[in-house]
Amino acid sequence: MYVYGRDGWNEYSYGSYLICRGHIRSYRVPVRVVEKALVKHGVDDNPNDEWPYQPEIDAETELMDLAEARWKKWLLRRNNPDERWHPRRSSFRE
Repeated sequence: MYVYGRDGWNEYSYGSYLICRGHIRSYRVPVRVVEKALVKHGVDDNPNDEWPYQPEIDAETELMDLAEARWKKWLLRRNNPDERWHPRRSSFRE
């Protein structure tokens, strides 16, 4: 089992993948959540062309943590025999 966070550089696309038993599930952080994180950390258009641009790094760190945490609840319940993931279901049983 593996959880992999991803970001689409310069596309405001953040998400994660859960790879388990040969199957992959994906999650994309909603655009509205991305926008809120960018505003929270004061990210603008990087007017001075700074690199590394600390507000953006802080926002991206928060978004990657959020994307990976998407699977935390399922991972914690993984050993419960009543909660099983089936690859043909559209989502994990909640």
